[in-house]
This record gives sequence, C-alpha cells and structure tokens, in this order.
Amino acid sequence: MSKAPAFVIVLSLLLVSVAYAGDLSPGLQRQIRGMQDHDEIKVLVVLSEQADIETLNHELHVTRAPMAERHRRVVEVLMETAERTQPSFLAELDSGRETGVIREVKPYWLINAVSVVTTVDALADLAARDAVDIIEPHLVVEPIDPILPDPEKGGVVPRGGITPGVIAVQADRVWNELGIDGTGALVANLDTGVDGAHPALSDRWRGNFAPWSECWRDGIGFGDATPIDRHYHGTHVMGTICGTAPGNQIGVAPGALWIADNSINQGAGNELDQDVLDALQWFSDPDGDPGTTDDVPDVVQNSWGVHEGFAGYFDCDSRWWVAIDNCEAAGVVTTWSAGNEGPASGSLRSPADRADSPHNAFSVGSTIHSPPYTISSFSSRGPSGCGGPYAMKPEVVAPGSDIWSAQPGGGYQFLSGTSMSGPHVAGVVGLM
Repeated sequence: MSKAPAFVIVLSLLLVSVAYAGDLSPGLQRQIRGMQDHDEIKVLVVLSEQADIETLNHELHVTRAPMAERHRRVVEVLMETAERTQPSFLAELDSGRETGVIREVKPYWLINAVSVVTTVDALADLAARDAVDIIEPHLVVEPIDPILPDPEKGGVVPRGGITPGVIAVQADRVWNELGIDGTGALVANLDTGVDGAHPALSDRWRGNFAPWSECWRDGIGFGDATPIDRHYHGTHVMGTICGTAPGNQIGVAPGALWIADNSINQGAGNELDQDVLDALQWFSDPDGDPGTTDDVPDVVQNSWGVHEGFAGYFDCDSRWWVAIDNCEAAGVVTTWSAGNEGPASGSLRSPADRADSPHNAFSVGSTIHSPPYTISSFSSRGPSGCGGPYAMKPEVVAPGSDIWSAQPGGGYQFLSGTSMSGPHVAGVVGLM
C-alpha cells in the first residue's frame, strides 16, 4: 500500500488519433500518448444530452423553492435524463462486452455519462458513436498531504478546551450568543474516511440511527461497513468541522451530525474505483430517494485537488464542473481547500481555481490561528489561472497552521495545511 502523496490525482485513460480528437478531452489525449493499442484503459464517456440544470437552478432560485422541492426536482430531472437516454447506448456496448473489448460498464445520473473499461484501439469506435459528446479520463484521487508540525515549534494547546481556530472564526460566539451550534445540520467530507469510534465524533455519526449505507460510503472498497480512517487526514478534517468531547472542543459546528466517503484514500485503491464522481453522486442523494432530504448533507468539505504537476492534467481542468454544479443544485454546498503550493502567485489547485462565478468552487486559503492572522507560507495563492472577472482567489481564508484536531485511535494531533483551513469554513456553513 503506497501512502497517499499530495492532495490528489492519478488520471488514467485515453485518446488515439486526430481523426476523432474532437471527442476526446485534452487531458485524455495527453494521457494516451505512449500507450499501446491493446492496453486497457478506463474512461468516462459523457453523452451529448445533458439535463439543463442551469436553467432549473435559476428557476428554483427566483421562486425561492424550499430545499425539499429543490432537491426533488433536480434529482428527478437528472435521473430521468439518464434513464431516457442511456439504454440505447448501453445496448450498443453489450456487443463489445460479449467480445471482451469492453470489460466494465457503469452508468451515472449526476451527469449523463457512462464509465467504461476498454482498450486503446477500441476508442475510435466509442468516440464515433452519435450519443457521445466527449470522452474524459477517469480519475483516481489522493488527499493533499498536511504539513506535519515542527517538533521544536509545537502548537498552541487549546485554551478553555476550545481550539484557537474555532475562536478565530468566532464560532463560540455563535454558540453562546445565538444559541446555534449546528444542531439540525448534516455535514460531510470527501476524504480518507473518519474514525467513527473517536470520542469527539462517535455519537454524532448519522448512522447511529439511520441505515449505514446512506451515512458512510466505502468508496475505496476496503469492506468497512462503519466509518474507519486507514490514513489520518479525514478524521482530522471532520474533527475541525464538528468534533467535540469533554476538554477538547475542536469543532466549529459541534451539534451537527456527519456522514463521510473515503474515496480520497487512494493509496490502496485500484484502477476500477469510481472515485470522485461516485462520491458526488452519493452525496447528492445518499438514500436514493429524491423525495427525502434528511440524508442530504448541507455541506461537503473537499480537502483535495490537482495541479499541473500531475500527468494528464492541465490548468483550469473543467472535467468536474458539471458534476459539482449538479450536486450543489441538489442542495449541497461544496467547499474546497486551495492547496499547499504557496507562496507563489497563481498556485491554487483545481477545482479550487475555477473562476467563472463569484462563488463556485468556493476555495479556502490558510492563515496562522491567532492574531494578526497572517497568511500561512504554504497556502496557495491567487489569482486563478483561469482568468476572467472572478479570478481573485481564494474566496476566503481561515486558520490552517498548527491546528489541533482528532487523530484515529481516539487521540489528537497538530497538523497544518489548507486541508485544515477548509473544514473551519465548512463548519461555519453548518452553523449557517
């Protein structure tokens, strides 16, 4: 098992000749170079017809539709589009499965797409089909590694049982002056998992009283039916979002319930893992029922991202954008850590560098946890390389240096990184 490196990816897949390059993404074309015709590859085939969620989202916003109506209508439209348009395409793929050219097929509804395991020399036929818009690489992701504390420097022991970062975002004032601690909210993270037995987190896992399958997703496939963190990253992140235990008030929204997905712990994953798209689809409707909302998280923290140093990736890569937009339209706020590639300008990871509106891919940089809250040296900076009128990034900063939070096994530890600043903002969303 290789340890998960920096904050995210390993792409895998395809592209063949210029004759059909229009149907293959640039990242895919780059990825396929040097591969042999018989090499097996996993791709995401995006179909031409997509649900018009942008128009529906605007309509729901203008009419101020209640969250239950928003969730139901968005998910139903997405599911209906997939159910109506995919059967004929899937039938076309059956012949390939019979001959062994296509080995695995998995349809999606969050975006109208199908994951396919095939060979490089079969891509031309796949890309030429009328129903296909574009073929993308299928992604394998890894967490952004936190910056481990300097043993000679140490961290600041929480005063009064409340960590400095929680005090910095004034969450304690919200609890005490407004009487709001996140009770009634549901928070989540897409990370390496969560230690569900940790004393700061165990009693507020939603799976204590709801079906575990809608409260924990073992995306890697370890076989864990209850939350476990075989790394350490996700437990620390969730602790900052909502953790609380006697003498260790580490979370911003300590009254909130939580659910989680471990798909970012890719060190032990394999090429057949469905990764980010699977996770975003699950978060959009964990129980598979568009008519219910108590299972749908109010916010999902994403402490992962990619940058141009990863093979097959290019700046402002847009392959996640539709899935993220559809997930948010269904009622889920997504927050994104900016990355630990600072202090150079324009060093944000993607999708945190997305900049085509004032708020999508809402990104969080890091500061020290105490006044004067200067920017952490490691924190990725803007502006976004995507350019445009919204290129000023990240949107906000929060404490991310020497953050005290939960550690698998019941303990606590100091970690630094934008992986630690992002959950402070996700916790604030939980309070909101």
